[in-house]
Amino acid sequence: MNTTATARPPLSLAQRLADPSEKTLAVLLLAPAAVMLLLIVVYPIARLIFNSFFDLRLSGRKGPRFVGLENYLLVFQDIDFWNAAGNTVLITLITVPGALVVGLGLAMLANLPFRRQWPVRLALLPTSAGLYTDADVVKAVPWFKDAANVVVAGRSRPLSRDYGQVSDVIRTTTSAVLARTKTAEEGVNEIGSRLGRVMR
Repeated sequence: MNTTATARPPLSLAQRLADPSEKTLAVLLLAPAAVMLLLIVVYPIARLIFNSFFDLRLSGRKGPRFVGLENYLLVFQDIDFWNAAGNTVLITLITVPGALVVGLGLAMLANLPFRRQWPVRLALLPTSAGLYTDADVVKAVPWFKDAANVVVAGRSRPLSRDYGQVSDVIRTTTSAVLARTKTAEEGVNEIGSRLGRVMR
């Protein structure tokens, strides 16, 4: 007896979403993380590489000018770049392990039975104000209701459309003072003058 297998018709997209296979479910679960990585990691890095081939000045009036590899040549010949790179590596080697040790130490101290725990607990305060009024959280951590005023009274830095230019003025002038190409007095005067033009 000859039997012929009947091929199942392909499922539509709606059917696959309504009853997803393991592969489809994996794609659906990973898609939001992939989109976020593209937005906050891949795009900024790609944009940074693209901008590195141009002469861009946040505080200038002129548009971007293509300079090719000139920025890289200037950077690799700059002693301040190598000093900054060395400092960055050194700070990373110190702060990353240090933050892990300090964070673990604070977490352990917060759970030890001693009388003066409030300094340690203040260092571990969460920043979401809703946690301080959540009934379950307050029941588990009663002192959160007393700390609520501290969190609510906190204020973030003011938003400004000129923030990028202000930051650029302070950064570049401070770097020049630290590199001793400008005196501290010249740096203060330059920051005041440039900020006056930016904030007009």
